[in-house]
Amino acid sequence: MNVLKNILISGAALLTAFACDDGRDINNNEDADAVADADVDSYEGPTDNDYIVLSHTSRQVGSYGEDWCNAMIIDEKGNIYVAGHTDGQFSGSKHAGGMDALLIKWDANGTVAWIRQWGSEFDDRANDVVIDANGDIIVAGKTSGKLDGQKNYGHSDVFITRWTAAGDKIATVEWGTAEDDVGSALAVDKEGNIYVFGLTLGDFVGYTPETELGLYAFLYKLNADGTTGWVRQWGETGLYNNDIALDSNGYIVVSYGGGDIAKWTPEGNLIFMREPDIEMLPGGLAVNDAGEIFVTGSVRAAEGEVPDDSMLWLKRDAGGLLQWREHKEKYFRYEDGHGIALDETGNLYVGGHGGFYSDYKALLVKADRNGEIEWVQNWGTEDYSSTYVTEVAIDRDKSIVVAGTTGGDMDGNVNAGIYDIFLTFFPLN
Repeated sequence: MNVLKNILISGAALLTAFACDDGRDINNNEDADAVADADVDSYEGPTDNDYIVLSHTSRQVGSYGEDWCNAMIIDEKGNIYVAGHTDGQFSGSKHAGGMDALLIKWDANGTVAWIRQWGSEFDDRANDVVIDANGDIIVAGKTSGKLDGQKNYGHSDVFITRWTAAGDKIATVEWGTAEDDVGSALAVDKEGNIYVFGLTLGDFVGYTPETELGLYAFLYKLNADGTTGWVRQWGETGLYNNDIALDSNGYIVVSYGGGDIAKWTPEGNLIFMREPDIEMLPGGLAVNDAGEIFVTGSVRAAEGEVPDDSMLWLKRDAGGLLQWREHKEKYFRYEDGHGIALDETGNLYVGGHGGFYSDYKALLVKADRNGEIEWVQNWGTEDYSSTYVTEVAIDRDKSIVVAGTTGGDMDGNVNAGIYDIFLTFFPLN
């Protein structure tokens, strides 16, 4: 059944249940006690053995304008899908206006299979992409117009567009409040239920804000039959890099704000919310088969031996309690963690970028299951144009795939415009 075809979203269709149901665990300060027992030893600093040169190849594609990578996913056949946005025009596409939503498919050989660009007359951005059990590609994001003929509910709305693996559009749905709403992150379970995590300035559920101005998080479930399951909205949050993942039990884990973590059941019951022990901007989330949670990001405010604007990664147990936290000793003035992946043995691959002001380079860190660094890789363009990493994944051929955006010529490729989208492939072993 087409999940999106029969979705009807209106004010009457939204459930008015709020996150503070009975049984809510809001003992956010458990980390303050647990951090003393957690391993938060800092990395002593890069050595000649840490920064190694790994053999790698890159692919780069772009229009004449700015093309940005926001998310990446790899299917079982090794095909790679990147979601993003562009103000240019790709071959065979039409620029609708402002920024358009963008979806690019590379085959398992690293060759572009197709590119899809779509939008309204205003700004549209594809922020995340997932693949369901039928092999359909589902994209979520934000639109400021009437995307694919849908109704606009406010300033900017949430949208979902579903595509076949061949690049045929199945359907688009758009919904929102009377204010600004953004679909930031997306997950789909084995039954085809879709979870959209995002931000809103409005009111989905009769929520009374603590302050008159602020961004609030929402989590929206769309059932596999196309009906609304439930929606939850809660406290003031940050603007950047919200992420979502499902564990092996189908529980929904989200990271947001200054490094906060929350976990929900598929029925919409809150299991816990945890505040961070250090103020950070989250940049990536992963959950292993045991339900353990891994987060990467950048430090907002220096604490102890951890300097501000440094790249870090941490582990929480299935209950959300901090187990350890590590950070990379800074080489660049600014370093951010974006994207995290786990291999079969529990090693971590943390993506990011670092720079002094406008000359950012891509970063990739391999850490063992305890978070200790094994090596660091950095690469970029020869003309010092900035390169930004968005996502890290491991493909079927045991390659580490890094996706992002670059403003120059990377690894022998030629930049097509202002910013291009790139993939870089590293050997896993």
